[in-house]
Amino acid sequence: MKALVLTVLALLLLGAPLSYYAYTSIIHRPLPLAEPVITEIPRGASLNRIASILEEDGVLPSKLPFVLYNRLQRNTLKSGEYLFPAEISLAGVSAILMQGIPYQRSFTVTEGTTYRDILMSVDQNPMLDATLFHQLVMDAVEASALFSTPEGLLFPETYAYSRHSAETQLVQRMSHTTLQLLERYQRPGWSKMDVLILASIIEKEAGNRDEMPLISSVFHNRLERRMRLQADPTVIYGLGDDDALEDRLRRRHLEQDTPYNTYTRHGLPPTPICSPSEAAIASAANPAQTNYLYFVAAPGESGHVFSTTLAEHNRHVQRYWDFIRSQRANQP
Repeated sequence: MKALVLTVLALLLLGAPLSYYAYTSIIHRPLPLAEPVITEIPRGASLNRIASILEEDGVLPSKLPFVLYNRLQRNTLKSGEYLFPAEISLAGVSAILMQGIPYQRSFTVTEGTTYRDILMSVDQNPMLDATLFHQLVMDAVEASALFSTPEGLLFPETYAYSRHSAETQLVQRMSHTTLQLLERYQRPGWSKMDVLILASIIEKEAGNRDEMPLISSVFHNRLERRMRLQADPTVIYGLGDDDALEDRLRRRHLEQDTPYNTYTRHGLPPTPICSPSEAAIASAANPAQTNYLYFVAAPGESGHVFSTTLAEHNRHVQRYWDFIRSQRANQP
């Protein structure tokens, strides 16, 4: 590497066209970096300090050419966390630091996830502080005239974020997206929170997005007729960690009254039961126009079978359990 430095100095002193060509070929030559490296450049670091960090992290084989190049170019390098790809050139390293575009990590909230599970995912992420994240969420809840709990506030999506102020970035974007969607999808006579609550139930019930408007129509029709929603996911949410569900809901679960049990109580539960997707929110505000009052899982399929009468529904339920029993009987 000393030979490379001497070569660069000699070429610069010569000042000939050939020298310039050789110089540019050196700074654009791929570095011996076999795999991508993520490096943190602290705020206020000098050029020498930046070069030393890059050398220590294996981005540069030697810091001297890097220092020389950036001094000659009078480049201004910025702090932050950066990803340097394999075989990047010396000039490429400098360009990344000059642009100051930090490395973007990703965090995913799955549709239908509860706030408790979101917080658990944050806690398992070594780059995020769950305590700070929760405090920021609670601050957002307190600042909102709409929410009384964090449930349903954080929109499910994959988010890119940089290392610094990561928790703030995530909470702001998650909550802002939900509030935007509630402005977009409104229903006359319904509050924004009621739309979100119903959307969370639809999210948990639907086997696919295509049937969400149909499921929404069932719940709207039942509410209009003062019928209980009888939505299993609300019962499960209300039980929380206090009751082991084993393999499925049983009658004793359905009869155990909680504020979320839509078998024992009329109307919507007091809060959302998860973070619903945009499709679920849209369906809650704009249900399909049907006379359906019931639905049950379709045997062997991802969707549901819908009915207008209890007798018809009971026949579909019987077919479903006949299918389940036949499947169990055929298992080795």
